[in-house]
Amino acid sequence: MLALIREISAYTAPDQLLGLFTTAERAAQARDEYLADVARHDPWREQAYHHNVDPALDLRTVPVEDRRRDLGGDTVYALAEFEEAFGQIYVVFSAVFDDLAQAEAAGAALEQREHSCVYYTQVASVPLDGYRWRIESPDDDLWK
Repeated sequence: MLALIREISAYTAPDQLLGLFTTAERAAQARDEYLADVARHDPWREQAYHHNVDPALDLRTVPVEDRRRDLGGDTVYALAEFEEAFGQIYVVFSAVFDDLAQAEAAGAALEQREHSCVYYTQVASVPLDGYRWRIESPDDDLWK
C-alpha cells in the first residue's frame, strides 16, 4: 500500500494525505494528475516558514502498512499518528485497515504509550485508489 503525501510546513498544517494506492503505477498517475490540478490553483501556495513552495518537490510516495484482511473493498480506514510541539504539527500515516473498529483499536493502543509531547491518533475513511484532493477541499479536515 502506498500513500501519496503533500508535505506542508509543520507550522501551517500537517502533511496532507492525497490518496492511498495499491500499485506504484496508480500512485504515479495520481501524482501527475495532482500536479496538473495544482498548476491551475495551489491551495498550499502560502505556508508559514516554508522555503519556496513547489508542489513537484513537496510530493512523496511512502509505503504504509497494509493491515486489511479483506482485499476486495474500495474504501479503507487510514490510521494517522499526530504529534504537536512548539507550534508544529507532524503526522505519520501508519497503517490501513478494512475495518473501522480494528483501526480505532490500533490507534488507542498507540496512544497508551509514553509520549514527550501532545500525541494522538485519528482514523479516516479513504477511497482506495481514489483521489482524495478531488473529493474534499484542502480546507476540509479529513480527520474529523
